This record gives sequence, structure tokens and C-alpha cells, in this order.
Amino acid sequence: MLSAALNEVEVEIRAVLGQARLSLRELVSLAPGDIIPIETPQDVTLLVGDVPLRHGRFGVSQGRNALKILPGGSA
Repeated sequence: MLSAALNEVEVEIRAVLGQARLSLRELVSLAPGDIIPIETPQDVTLLVGDVPLRHGRFGVSQGRNALKILPGGSA
């Protein structure tokens, strides 16, 4: 019964698709319309909280941003 109930629990997942490093001077001088260049990695890690769960590949499916889970088990 507990196992069945756990299967219904919803968790928030996230995948970091890009990161940038800015100086504090650059950060406070940002204005609407400014662009922060980032390099998007091809492979990303799917996280639950801060715990790596699976590896995936960022892309587009049916016109929507998507993450395709890659084979290989847990992250």
C-alpha cells in the first residue's frame, strides 16, 4: 500500500540548460533587452532537488522544449 502511494507523489524536477559568470558590476548594470550569452550543453542532468537522477539531451519535440532521457540508468 505504501509503495502504491509513493508512486503517486509528485516531485519537482529541473535541468540546468546553461550557466554564465558575470561580475557584480555587470550584473547590476543589466537592463531590459540586454543579452547574456550562454553555451547550452548538448547533454544535461535531470535533478530532483539537488540530487542527479538521469542524463538527457535538450531539444524540441512537437514545437516544445523537451529533454530526451538517455539510456544508461541513473546519473
